[in-house]
Amino acid sequence: MSDGKRCSGSIPYGYNRLPEDKQTLVVDPVASQVVKHIFELAAEGLTPPAIARQLTEEKVLIPSAYTLQYHPEQCNRKAEKGQACVMSLPGTTI
Repeated sequence: MSDGKRCSGSIPYGYNRLPEDKQTLVVDPVASQVVKHIFELAAEGLTPPAIARQLTEEKVLIPSAYTLQYHPEQCNRKAEKGQACVMSLPGTTI
C-alpha cells in the first residue's frame, strides 16, 4: 500500500482491470452509464430503495450478474440464479 498500489482484489462496479496490468483500472463504458443513471436518480430525489425498484423495473443486471455475463474472468462471485435483475440494498426489501 505504501507504494501506491491497490490493496483490494475487488473491482468497483463501473471499472475493469487492464488485462496486462491488474493494478490499473479503466472505466467500463456500459456499467459506468448505469452508475451515472443511479446518480441522476439520486439527484432527482429518489431514495435508495426507490432507485433499486427503478433499476429492477428497467431490468438492469446486478453488478455480480453483469460481471459474470460480460467479464467472467473478473468474477469472484456468482449471481444468484433468477435474481440477475433484482436490485436490493443490505437490510432493505423492495
